[in-house]
Amino acid sequence: MLLEVFKRQGIQVPDYRVMAFDSLAITNKMSEVISVWREVYEPNPMTVIGFALDPHYPQFTQHFGVCLDKRKFIHTRKHTGGVIEDINSPFWSRKRTGYWEWQG
Repeated sequence: MLLEVFKRQGIQVPDYRVMAFDSLAITNKMSEVISVWREVYEPNPMTVIGFALDPHYPQFTQHFGVCLDKRKFIHTRKHTGGVIEDINSPFWSRKRTGYWEWQG
């Protein structure tokens, strides 16, 4: 989803080719590529938002979405497909790990 959202805005971001449910591989890849992303402290359109969803690794970001504005983000999940949700909902606000903007 993230790749497609950026592509539709004319922004080419790499496909990191990590399995969606491999928390450790996602964390390792994040540490390798973080230099092309800048951490920010509030959501804006096209800001990537991260979440820790794996109960075995609650300290690691494993799930990502793209902010559409300061309150909504788009992402995909296994059983729902693409959805737009509220950043500040009780579930997502507890799982949020940060925001990043593309620098590449």
